[in-house]
Amino acid sequence: EHAFMVDKELHKGSGLTFDVFEDKLDEEGKPLEKSDLDHVLVKEVVREPRIHFYKVPRLGSYLAIRLEYNSCLSVEALNDGVANALSCRERLREQEEAKKEHEEREKDRREECEANDTEYVRDDGSWPEIKPKPYTSQKVQYVVCLNTLGQDREFTAAEIRYALDTVKLYRDEWERIEKENLRKDIVRKLDNMEAERLYREVHEAQDLAEAERRAEDATAIQEGQEPMDEFQRGQALKKHKWDLL
Repeated sequence: EHAFMVDKELHKGSGLTFDVFEDKLDEEGKPLEKSDLDHVLVKEVVREPRIHFYKVPRLGSYLAIRLEYNSCLSVEALNDGVANALSCRERLREQEEAKKEHEEREKDRREECEANDTEYVRDDGSWPEIKPKPYTSQKVQYVVCLNTLGQDREFTAAEIRYALDTVKLYRDEWERIEKENLRKDIVRKLDNMEAERLYREVHEAQDLAEAERRAEDATAIQEGQEPMDEFQRGQALKKHKWDLL
């Protein structure tokens, strides 16, 4: 029934759907605080001259709801998240070292107070909370449109409330799912970086030495074979090492 709408475009300035993206401002020109999603409701479309019909007009209502959320689904967000996680790890490590040093100083001070028979008042120190920064995100905007065209009726208050709540749920779930997926991607990236670091420190030299040995064995001159010159031997070594790695 709605196949004719596929690939149709209605640019800004045509119709009234784009009104949903216009923020309402107060007397000072600041966006008004709102408790609900921005939406445009036309109770009777045939009485609204800005409504654009692709076919013969039909009686009914039109509802457009602004769906806007902060998306963190980007390479930039992943790179920033990894860098921030590494920074948090380093700051936590430094803080733990500072706490240990503080405890040692407190221990010495307590012993000194006991030796001098003076009152010891513990200093717990001040340790700021270290937590990741919010993920890098960008605003994404959609519009959800509904109508009762052909039914010759208005949306009921319950239907409008249900539509607004559903769009709000979609918004919240999209943000939650993207944040959770980004968190998993960051953890996976950090795990891979750690595995690569351990390999380079522990196993890479051993693997290269083993590949070198096997390549030497594979290119050793066998009885009856013509000896290779330096260039041929170098190329053969590279090929065998490449096949082994």
